[in-house]
Amino acid sequence: MTCFVHKLPATEAPWASGIDLLAEKGEVLQIIETKLSNDSHSMAHALGQLLFYSKFIPGASLWVCTPEKPDSTILSILSSFNVNFLEINDDE
Repeated sequence: MTCFVHKLPATEAPWASGIDLLAEKGEVLQIIETKLSNDSHSMAHALGQLLFYSKFIPGASLWVCTPEKPDSTILSILSSFNVNFLEINDDE
């Protein structure tokens, strides 16, 4: 997957300073929220952030990224809001 990273100027989008990563794949913008933990508190926080940002970037693909995959209940909740999950593994 080839992605291009965007940095939105604070003057144009002051709300965007909290976005961890905004990438583009083809014509689709991807908002990626990263967390160090996959616990329910961190995942709820990531979900809230993504839903907030998605109001400013309609049609963006939403992603949560953590070092380890959360449990199936959390993945189900994310999925119900059309949020994808990406696991980053340093061992590869």
